[in-house]
Amino acid sequence: MPKLLRSSETAGCGATIELDNKDVVFVSIAQTSVLVRLINIRGGYLKNLVSNFFGPTLYNQSDVYKNAQTARALSIMFPEQIPVLSFNNPVLTAFSNAMWHCSSAAEVCVVLNEAMTKVPLSDDDAEEAALQAAFDAAKNWEPDNAQKAGLQTYQVVFSDGVRREIQHSPRKVAAWALECNSGKYPYRVVRILDATGKIVWGQ
Repeated sequence: MPKLLRSSETAGCGATIELDNKDVVFVSIAQTSVLVRLINIRGGYLKNLVSNFFGPTLYNQSDVYKNAQTARALSIMFPEQIPVLSFNNPVLTAFSNAMWHCSSAAEVCVVLNEAMTKVPLSDDDAEEAALQAAFDAAKNWEPDNAQKAGLQTYQVVFSDGVRREIQHSPRKVAAWALECNSGKYPYRVVRILDATGKIVWGQ
């Protein structure tokens, strides 16, 4: 049974899913692009989780029209919607739901890249507009929008020495660290530093 490991529509738009064979795949929705990577090669989940931008690419498309058509095709190919993957962003929902129904990263690669050839193109302007709006909504990861939302950039140091930048609310960053260390996730936060290098959580 696949597992949803992480998801966000606020500090970035994306989802991380563990497939049946334990491959871990990550989908990121940006302004016009969709990027899907394999971030776990059988073990080393912690390191690969925070280094997801360096894993093998399974799908990478920056043409918003092609991504909208792919999202539509995937929603038709996989009509059974997994409740935990019902996001506000329909593009994230379509890609995540399709990935969930794949048994391996290799199958994810084939399904995503061949989806447009399996389903006829749409002439529905309303549907295209809705998918375009989903990409517009994914702009929330940009620094300007993060600042508007009151988010700040922090550097997180994990127990294995891996460092990662996150954007979070100053009021909630400590609660986020405690949640990470609650045992629900296979990684542990040691300390969090603000943009000036000052430790705001941990030691």
